[in-house]
Amino acid sequence: MAIVPLRQKVKVHKPDGEDEWGYPIEGETIEKDARVDEKTNTVTNPAGEEKVTGMEIMLDGLADVEYEDEIEFTDELDRTTKRKPEKIEPVRDIVGRAILTVVYL
Repeated sequence: MAIVPLRQKVKVHKPDGEDEWGYPIEGETIEKDARVDEKTNTVTNPAGEEKVTGMEIMLDGLADVEYEDEIEFTDELDRTTKRKPEKIEPVRDIVGRAILTVVYL
């Protein structure tokens, strides 16, 4: 059970290699329960660059999400957003167990 209610759904599109031109080939798609907050955040990505993101997604536990994946979210007004993560951040409890994975798009 998650620490926050996970009432939305996101789709995680995993890449399956590259074609002859170097473009990613879409592999499996995984649907996950999530909490999606559309708000502006400034985060530092793994390359040390500051990025402005427009969406914060919370997933239960230590979610299998990587920087090469594309995450798709469709809101209540049927607007779809599909982006790659700028920052993936596990949130741990006092004993060190991952209770949430926060993904910034």
